[in-house]
Amino acid sequence: MRAVTLFLLVFLFVTCKRDKPVTPVSDCQTYTFEDSPFGPEITMADVTYHSPCFNPNNKDEIIYIKNNNISGKAELRKRNLLTKEDNFLAAAWVLNSPRWHKNGWIVFDYNYNIYKVKENGDSLTRLTNEGQSYFPSWNINGSAVIFRRVDESPWPNLNIIDNNGNLIQVLDSTIGGHRTTSWSPVENKIAYNRHKGIGLSFVDQKQLGEVKDVTNHELGILSLSWFSNGEWITWASLFQFGKTNINTGETKILRQGCYALRYSRPAVSPDDTKIIVERDDIRKTGPSSGYQETYLYIMNADGSNEKKIEF
Repeated sequence: MRAVTLFLLVFLFVTCKRDKPVTPVSDCQTYTFEDSPFGPEITMADVTYHSPCFNPNNKDEIIYIKNNNISGKAELRKRNLLTKEDNFLAAAWVLNSPRWHKNGWIVFDYNYNIYKVKENGDSLTRLTNEGQSYFPSWNINGSAVIFRRVDESPWPNLNIIDNNGNLIQVLDSTIGGHRTTSWSPVENKIAYNRHKGIGLSFVDQKQLGEVKDVTNHELGILSLSWFSNGEWITWASLFQFGKTNINTGETKILRQGCYALRYSRPAVSPDDTKIIVERDDIRKTGPSSGYQETYLYIMNADGSNEKKIEF
C-alpha cells in the first residue's frame, strides 16, 4: 500500500459507518485527528477503481480506470457486468472520465494529451500535441471532440478538434469554469462546470453562445454526464450527487455523502435506468491516520438499490 499525505481539510474531522449500502449525511460520525503539521496520513488501497462510462450500445458493459497505487500506473479497461470479462485497452490517467461513442471509439486523456482508441483496444491514436489537454467529450455524431486546454493564456480554453486531431475551434475562455465538459447527446450544446454550478451553451459559433446557469452548488460541480434525452444531466459535487433538468432547473439529490464518503463521476446507462458512480470510503485507523478505498457502485437511476461492483 502507498501512504499519501493529504492537505485537504475535507479529510480532517469525519468518518462514516461502513456497514450500510446507503450512507446519507446523518449516518456520518465526526471525529478528529491529532494535530499534525501536514494533516492526517491517508493510506490508499493497493488498487482503486475510477471514472466509469457505459457502452452506449450495451447497458451491461462499461469502461473504467484501474489504478495501481503501488506502481503508480493506471489502465483504461473494459468490463462486462454480466460475464465479468475484463480487458485492458490503454494506459490512462485516474482523474478524468473517458467517453465512449456509439461508433465504437473511446476518447480519453493521458499524459496531458487527448487520445482515442477503438473499443477492442486497437488503433490507439494521439490527437493533441500542444499545451495540457483534459476532459474530452464526443459530439453527437463522433466527428469532433471538445476538451479543456491549458496553455499560456490566463484562462483555460475550450478547444474543438475533429476526430483526426485537426483544430476546428477555440472557444471563448473568459466565462470561467470549464473543468469538466460534456456534449449533449441530442444537439450541438455543451454543459460544463461554471463557478459553483452548471453552465449550458450552444457551440455553433466561434464563441460559446449565451450562457445559461442551470443550477448552483456552493461546493462546486466536479463531473457531468447526460441522460439520453438531453433534458436531464447528472452531476457530482463534493458531498453529494444528483440530476438536474436543464430546461426547468428541477434538481433531485440522488445520494448524500460526507467528508469520509464521497461520490464522483456518475455515468448514465444508455437506457437511462442505471447509474454507475465512483465512491471513496475513508476510515480512521489511528490518531492521525486513515485508510481509503475507491470502488465503483451501480444503482437505479433514482438513486435506489446501490450495490458495489466486485472486481
